Amino acid sequence: MKELFSSFFLTFIHPFKVQKILEEGRENPLLYPEIKNDLFCYQNELIISGSSPTSTVQNIFYPFKNKMYLPRPTLLDFAILSWPFLMIKALYGLSAVSFGIYIVKWGAEKLAIPTSFLKIEDIAHNKIVLFYLLFEVALFPLGVFLYCKIWELIIRFFIHLYEIEIKNEEQAVEEVLAGSLSSHLFFIFPIFGEFLKHIASLIYIFAGLRSGLGMSVLQASMVIIAPIFLVLFSVLVIGIYFVVLFAAI
Repeated sequence: MKELFSSFFLTFIHPFKVQKILEEGRENPLLYPEIKNDLFCYQNELIISGSSPTSTVQNIFYPFKNKMYLPRPTLLDFAILSWPFLMIKALYGLSAVSFGIYIVKWGAEKLAIPTSFLKIEDIAHNKIVLFYLLFEVALFPLGVFLYCKIWELIIRFFIHLYEIEIKNEEQAVEEVLAGSLSSHLFFIFPIFGEFLKHIASLIYIFAGLRSGLGMSVLQASMVIIAPIFLVLFSVLVIGIYFVVLFAAI
């Protein structure tokens, strides 16, 4: 578990460098046979200094003492590690609602306004908030599954559109999406954590597309903004459908 979390944390801190290491491991699986397929090697000096690709290939897979052999990112492992951070976010939400209720009650008492008039309920009786936070945490696996499936379809579509040759494409796409799940670490920050998480997940996907799949900046940018065009296209189609429907009445 310690090694798995180290892999999760390193992906969070160095998304571009880690994706590059994973890509080189897929491209050169037999360079050093002692490295197992489910492990990737992280060298602290390499991550910090940003060695050239040539020296990276030569250095990454040689078992020096100052290197750690860490589990490769998988969707299942990174989703499990991400789940507790969503729980932390839910606790922040409960705390914020409780604090808000306390402040409103305190202000009402100072102004001699009956709390019954304001219809304020304690957090224990606020079923809407409790059920929302509960379902958000409970349905996290389903949300991750849908998130990964949608992005997998988009990424694979552009891989074939750009005619990019990738060894072990399924594993490569999984590592890109698994890396984006490490953005859940931003949930430890209250208030702005969710906003940072969504921005970071796009940056991590971009890092995977660039360093892991070898796309250019323009190609990776087109993949990132593709969901926006899909949403706009869907809205346009739905809008045209209702216009035609009402016009036919």
